[in-house]
Amino acid sequence: MNRPWRSQWAGAYSLNTSAPVNTNPLPRDLITICTYGLRWDSHRKLFVPMAGHQRRIAGTLPLIVAELKKRNVLAQRFSSFEQLFDYVTNVASIVRLANPNLKFGPLANYDVACRLATAMGAPAPKDYCYFHAGALEGIKKLYANAKLSLPPKARQGIANYTIRYVDLVSEPLFSALKLLSAEEIEDLCCCSKNALLTVALP
Repeated sequence: MNRPWRSQWAGAYSLNTSAPVNTNPLPRDLITICTYGLRWDSHRKLFVPMAGHQRRIAGTLPLIVAELKKRNVLAQRFSSFEQLFDYVTNVASIVRLANPNLKFGPLANYDVACRLATAMGAPAPKDYCYFHAGALEGIKKLYANAKLSLPPKARQGIANYTIRYVDLVSEPLFSALKLLSAEEIEDLCCCSKNALLTVALP
């Protein structure tokens, strides 16, 4: 499985390839595209907003964009996804400190970091699985169905809940997860969270 935005826009606009030359009323710079979650609509020939939870934080996004540009995030070099995620999290913390009423939580940090990682060519493999919202609900049910206790949060103060990838796939009952990347495990938990209500693992 791949995140929808990979095929929707990541290949159409990156640091190495310019976006198709068409009339586009939306900002075309990469930081704006990644922060707002814009996707390339091949039929309409322009970037359009992705539907989803980020509409709830629309008021915060311009400030995140401005801070990422100010710090020239595209010129930074990250040796892991974790470094990039922490960088975005710190930028968001600075924005929220100056604007305490604005919302921009762990899931938003993760979404922006994922898009930036794809667009910048930052290392895609992750040492940790990140669980927010639906994915968090799914991993809890997965462990409950296996009659196992969730391990302690692997990264303190960064995301809603994290498990080290090697720890997760080394659990005998979850050995089949070795076939998936950390990102695919997150997708699996999110997409199957409702099915996990009734399906028990052997």
